Amino acid sequence: MTTVVSGGRRCALQAGAIPARMTAMADFHEGQKIWVEQADGTQRAGIFVGEAVQSWFGGGPGAYVVYPDTRSGEEVAIMRIVARDADG
Repeated sequence: MTTVVSGGRRCALQAGAIPARMTAMADFHEGQKIWVEQADGTQRAGIFVGEAVQSWFGGGPGAYVVYPDTRSGEEVAIMRIVARDADG
Protein backbone atom coordinates (compact mmCIF):
# COMPACT_ATOMS: atom_id res chain seq x y z
CA MET A 1 0.00 0.00 0.00
CA THR A 2 1.05 3.54 -0.77
CA THR A 3 -0.28 6.68 0.87
CA VAL A 4 -0.99 9.65 -1.40
CA VAL A 5 -2.10 13.11 -0.34
CA SER A 6 -4.57 14.86 -2.67
CA GLY A 7 -6.30 18.08 -1.76
CA GLY A 8 -5.26 17.68 1.87
CA ARG A 9 -6.70 14.15 2.06
CA ARG A 10 -4.72 10.98 2.56
CA CYS A 11 -5.59 8.01 0.35
CA ALA A 12 -4.31 4.45 0.67
CA LEU A 13 -3.62 2.94 -2.75
CA GLN A 14 -2.71 -0.46 -4.10
CA ALA A 15 0.69 -0.47 -5.78
CA GLY A 16 0.44 1.13 -9.22
CA ALA A 17 -3.08 2.52 -8.71
CA ILE A 18 -3.78 6.18 -9.42
CA PRO A 19 -7.14 7.56 -8.34
CA ALA A 20 -9.22 8.88 -11.27
CA ARG A 21 -9.82 12.14 -9.38
CA MET A 22 -6.11 12.91 -9.33
CA THR A 23 -5.62 12.32 -13.07
CA ALA A 24 -8.91 13.46 -14.61
CA MET A 25 -9.13 16.90 -12.97
CA ALA A 26 -5.53 17.70 -13.84
CA ASP A 27 -6.45 17.36 -17.53
CA PHE A 28 -8.96 20.25 -17.50
CA HIS A 29 -8.67 23.95 -16.72
CA GLU A 30 -11.24 26.68 -16.12
CA GLY A 31 -12.63 28.03 -19.39
CA GLN A 32 -11.51 25.03 -21.45
CA LYS A 33 -13.80 23.99 -24.32
CA ILE A 34 -15.14 20.47 -23.78
CA TRP A 35 -17.67 17.94 -25.04
CA VAL A 36 -20.19 16.57 -22.54
CA GLU A 37 -21.59 13.12 -23.34
CA GLN A 38 -25.39 13.07 -23.15
CA ALA A 39 -27.64 10.16 -22.11
CA ASP A 40 -28.38 9.31 -25.76
CA GLY A 41 -24.66 9.08 -26.63
CA THR A 42 -24.42 12.44 -28.41
CA GLN A 43 -21.93 15.10 -27.35
CA ARG A 44 -22.87 18.65 -26.39
CA ALA A 45 -20.42 21.56 -26.54
CA GLY A 46 -19.63 23.00 -23.12
CA ILE A 47 -17.07 24.90 -21.09
CA PHE A 48 -15.32 23.47 -18.02
CA VAL A 49 -15.91 25.64 -14.93
CA GLY A 50 -14.29 23.62 -12.16
CA GLU A 51 -14.23 20.56 -9.96
CA ALA A 52 -17.45 19.66 -8.15
CA VAL A 53 -17.21 19.21 -4.40
CA GLN A 54 -17.50 15.57 -3.30
CA SER A 55 -20.60 14.84 -1.25
CA TRP A 56 -20.80 12.84 1.95
CA PHE A 57 -22.65 10.15 0.02
CA GLY A 58 -19.78 9.29 -2.29
CA GLY A 59 -20.13 8.85 -6.00
CA GLY A 60 -17.59 9.47 -8.70
CA PRO A 61 -15.69 12.69 -9.26
CA GLY A 62 -17.70 15.48 -10.85
CA ALA A 63 -17.28 18.80 -12.59
CA TYR A 64 -19.28 21.94 -13.20
CA VAL A 65 -19.89 22.83 -16.85
CA VAL A 66 -21.77 25.55 -18.71
CA TYR A 67 -23.42 25.33 -22.11
CA PRO A 68 -22.91 28.42 -24.29
CA ASP A 69 -25.97 27.66 -26.46
CA THR A 70 -28.43 27.97 -23.55
CA ARG A 71 -26.27 29.84 -21.01
CA SER A 72 -27.14 27.14 -18.48
CA GLY A 73 -24.93 24.85 -16.46
CA GLU A 74 -24.92 21.64 -14.50
CA GLU A 75 -22.80 19.27 -12.48
CA VAL A 76 -21.75 16.19 -14.45
CA ALA A 77 -19.64 13.10 -13.85
CA ILE A 78 -16.05 13.73 -14.96
CA MET A 79 -16.29 10.53 -17.01
CA ARG A 80 -18.76 12.32 -19.32
CA ILE A 81 -16.27 15.07 -20.27
CA VAL A 82 -13.89 15.03 -23.23
CA ALA A 83 -11.58 17.88 -24.26
CA ARG A 84 -12.31 19.43 -27.66
CA ASP A 85 -10.14 21.29 -30.12
CA ALA A 86 -10.03 25.08 -30.07
CA ASP A 87 -11.77 24.91 -33.44
CA GLY A 88 -14.57 22.62 -32.17
